[in-house]
Amino acid sequence: METRKQRMFKSSKARRKRKASKELKDKLTKREFAHLRHLREKMKKIKARQHTK
Repeated sequence: METRKQRMFKSSKARRKRKASKELKDKLTKREFAHLRHLREKMKKIKARQHTK
């Protein structure tokens, strides 16, 4: 069972992460965002291929 302090630490960490990603998304243009999405898909394919070896 987690203590209250541990839960609060985890949630504050998650909030910071969401805030950072939100700020990053605000800076990116739609074109850059699409490019990053393409790269994520590409990495997913590569990882799946390597996992089968």
